[in-house]
Amino acid sequence: MGVSNEDTRVGISAGTVDERSFTATNDVSILSKNLAFEGLVHNGYIVGKVPADTPLGLVFLQTDDNALYSPCMLTDLSNTLVFNAKAGKVIYIAGIEMVRYYQKLKPNYRSDIQRARAFLSSHYPNLAGSLEPGTYRMLRSNKC
Repeated sequence: MGVSNEDTRVGISAGTVDERSFTATNDVSILSKNLAFEGLVHNGYIVGKVPADTPLGLVFLQTDDNALYSPCMLTDLSNTLVFNAKAGKVIYIAGIEMVRYYQKLKPNYRSDIQRARAFLSSHYPNLAGSLEPGTYRMLRSNKC
């Protein structure tokens, strides 16, 4: 996953999905140790191993100015990016550009798998050739 803001901490939680919403299965606070993935953006990307065949949702972004943003605080209110990882696969979900919009952040989602492949080639060369495009949905979050 690409994230435009360097030194942003990203939190992803496992959960369940119904037709219109994502429900995180664990506490999703910044201090939680129950997240599927939690880490800092480096060189514009986060790379991590997450549970396969389980709905995963973006539950927080903490920027370098120490501001914490959850999907509820974003300009699209309570929608969050939700995806599934495939077992044994290296997938690219999306790029997220976080733009300040008044007192909130507005996520702009984009796809640039070639840029992601170039990043992997220089930082994780053994993964670059295996990169596949993934898909995501925007669903309401239960944490609002």
